[in-house]
Amino acid sequence: MSEEQAGNLTISRTRTDSSSFRVKDGVLINEIQELAISGGQYVSSEDDEMTLVELPSPEAEAGETKKSSTEESESPCEIGLWGNCKNPGKNAQCKHSKYKDPADAKFLREVLSASNEEDIVGGHIWKATIVPDQFDHKWDKNKSLRMCHKNNYDANKKCIKPRRSGNIVKSSDFFGSLVKILEEEDEDDFRLYALKSRWAFSGVLCGWPSLTTLELVKIEYKRALSLQWKTHWDSDENPQDTNPSFPGGPALTEVRAVLRMPPYSINGWSRSSPGYVYWFEGNGTRDVPRFNYGTDILKRFQKDRTDDEGRLVRPSPKCVKVHMISHRYATGDSVQIRDRLTYHSFALLEWDHKKYCTVVELAYLGGVGGYSGKSNWVEVSDHVLGLS
Repeated sequence: MSEEQAGNLTISRTRTDSSSFRVKDGVLINEIQELAISGGQYVSSEDDEMTLVELPSPEAEAGETKKSSTEESESPCEIGLWGNCKNPGKNAQCKHSKYKDPADAKFLREVLSASNEEDIVGGHIWKATIVPDQFDHKWDKNKSLRMCHKNNYDANKKCIKPRRSGNIVKSSDFFGSLVKILEEEDEDDFRLYALKSRWAFSGVLCGWPSLTTLELVKIEYKRALSLQWKTHWDSDENPQDTNPSFPGGPALTEVRAVLRMPPYSINGWSRSSPGYVYWFEGNGTRDVPRFNYGTDILKRFQKDRTDDEGRLVRPSPKCVKVHMISHRYATGDSVQIRDRLTYHSFALLEWDHKKYCTVVELAYLGGVGGYSGKSNWVEVSDHVLGLS
């Protein structure tokens, strides 16, 4: 997890009798061992992001084909007859996108509108990179892509990799997922003022289950030898009520859409439970792991303390010690200068019941934990947790 930008607060429990984290030269030993077992190493990619490169495992090199526990578990997606996912974005493990099948305008208007309790306009901003439909037509000839980096392209499947930085999407997929909505439901023929139209993206953007309903704010572009973004379409400055489109003209190098989440995203991940904080209880602290976020954390703990009649039957534990722990990130043998200077810090809480400890840490807003959404403190795989 990272703490460079305070965003959401992460709280997780871990048993005190679990394997300890031994440190050598500022690197967690068990993470290095897991990295070696999985047959991978961390290297710096061209866009200066840490990427896990898959290498042949010892079993594969020896010709043995042993299935992992994850492979033996059921697929997180319901695959149809033609190999397509029937319900993209149904769960966190599904990385399939959904385009050209938007919801109706009435539903989108309700989602993107502020409730009576929300005295706010707009939400968190996301950006999506739009590439031409024929961005890879020269790939087989000279391995070149238009307006898309090679790291974001799956050469085997001939498609854009899901969940990549920049939220890359093809032009036809993006514009085919837009729906025109109005600010009001006024069917009167005598209108004193023209109603402002709005456009919303409806689907699953770039394989992210949470990016499903977003309002289109702008479409911007860059041309060769230009360092600044220029506006092609703006929802606030559209007197002719033109439809959003892909920019034309020569020397086009980048095109992006500026998208806005619903108003409740200013306060939290959902409208019913505001607050950018989540609490995971697992690693043997409960019979069934539990995940809560926002104000629902307080409601859940209140229910744990009381019986059906609201009487206090189980008092809350008390924190007796707080430890501040800092560590470096495990990178195997390829330790760069940046790795030696980058540390992550978290607080470890000890409770009076002495059954388990709690880890409290900050992360990027919307971040979950380590690479690929994994956490440093959850040692079991997704299918064991019942998340697959």
